[in-house]
Amino acid sequence: MIAAEFYRLALTMRRQNVAYIESRLASIPNVKFGTKEKNGKRIKVVRYYEVKDGKYIAHEHKLSSAAAQRLLSKMEEKDALRIRRDKLTYRKELEQKTISETAVPQPMPSPYNRQAFDKLVERNDPDIPKNNPYNGRFFRSKSEVMIAQYLDELGLEYKYEVKIVINDEVFYIDFAVYCPETGRFFFIEHFGKMESESYSMRAIYKTVTYLNSGMKEGYDIIYTYENVHGGINIDVVKMKILCVLATHVAAHL
Repeated sequence: MIAAEFYRLALTMRRQNVAYIESRLASIPNVKFGTKEKNGKRIKVVRYYEVKDGKYIAHEHKLSSAAAQRLLSKMEEKDALRIRRDKLTYRKELEQKTISETAVPQPMPSPYNRQAFDKLVERNDPDIPKNNPYNGRFFRSKSEVMIAQYLDELGLEYKYEVKIVINDEVFYIDFAVYCPETGRFFFIEHFGKMESESYSMRAIYKTVTYLNSGMKEGYDIIYTYENVHGGINIDVVKMKILCVLATHVAAHL
């Protein structure tokens, strides 16, 4: 359902973009080039026509004039708008489809696929504190419980504290989240003690290492943080998660 809703949203936005471009195109006059005789010489001019009160009114400007140059600039804009419109409308046949969960485009090949997700191993740390239980497991913070609850609300499958190895160094990323509708997963790394200098330095090291390994923030991984009061802004977290899902869906449109 998630991907299907984003698919509908993408088509709606495309229709709105096409409508906007068409309105802009309609506002730019069609310019024609010509010549006219003046003082015994032929000079280059640009002409365009507008309809006012049901009548055609002709306008003419010398090619070298400032008014003519503004018109030429508008024509360049018109050409660019036509290209944008064509890129949007060549998929017009998609709008005739009935959008359902089964109508979502199939995911492109990705290393973040189902097979890779199934191979991810959870840490299952026996020494994890027992003061943040949820859904049969324990989390390290209330913020991570809130993230897990929201993932469940969306019907997304996730693994907690999964092991990955980068350059022979072991890392445990807080969440690996799989969306069956896109056939893809992404990571969530939650940083909860950024007031600690050693913790924040480790967080920076992690983000740089993940980046250098090829993970793209906002696509392959997102980061969440505690605020100064020791909690997270769950609305911001929800937005980040939905943006990743929307990006994955849009990549296949």
